[in-house]
Amino acid sequence: MKQAKKQSRLSFLLLIVAILSRFLPHPPNFTAVGASALYSGKYIRGPWAYFVPIVAMLISDLFLGLHTTMPFVYGSFIVSIVLGRTLIKRKGWLNTGQTTVIGSIIFYLVTNFGVWLTTPLYPHTLAGLAQCYLLALPFFAWTLLGDITFVALFFTITEFARQEEPFLRAKKAIKKIIYPI
Repeated sequence: MKQAKKQSRLSFLLLIVAILSRFLPHPPNFTAVGASALYSGKYIRGPWAYFVPIVAMLISDLFLGLHTTMPFVYGSFIVSIVLGRTLIKRKGWLNTGQTTVIGSIIFYLVTNFGVWLTTPLYPHTLAGLAQCYLLALPFFAWTLLGDITFVALFFTITEFARQEEPFLRAKKAIKKIIYPI
C-alpha cells in the first residue's frame, strides 16, 4: 500500500513537471515530456507509466492546440516508455544515455514523418520528406538537449533518493549541529 501511494505521488509530480515544461518559456521541443516517458518506463509500474506522459501531453495540448500529428507524437512517447522498460535490467549511465538518444531520434523520425504525411507543408514526395527532416534538425537538437537534461535530472534525483546512506549522514550531521554535546 505504501509503495502504491509513493508511486501515485511520484507520478503526479512528474505529470506536473512535464505539463509545466510545455507552458514555461523554453526553446522549441526543450521539454520534460520525453524524459518523463523514459522515466515512467523505468520507475513507474503498471498503467501509471503510460498515464504520465500521455496525460501531460493531452492536458497541455488542450490549451496549446490540438493538431494532426498528435497520434505520431503520442505514439513516439509510448515507444519511449517501452524503451524505459529496457532500463530496468540494463542499468548504468551509459545505457541510460544511449536509450535517451534513441528515444530522441525516434521522436524526431516519427513526428516529422507525421508532419510530412498529415500537413501540406511539404510535397508528398521523397524529396519533400527529406526536406521535412532536414528543416527539423534544429528542433531535433533542442529535443535531444531537453531529453538529456531532464533525464539526467529525474534519474539522478531518484537514484540519490534511493540511497539511504547520504540521508543518514545528513541526519547525523544535522543532529550534531542542533545537539553538539
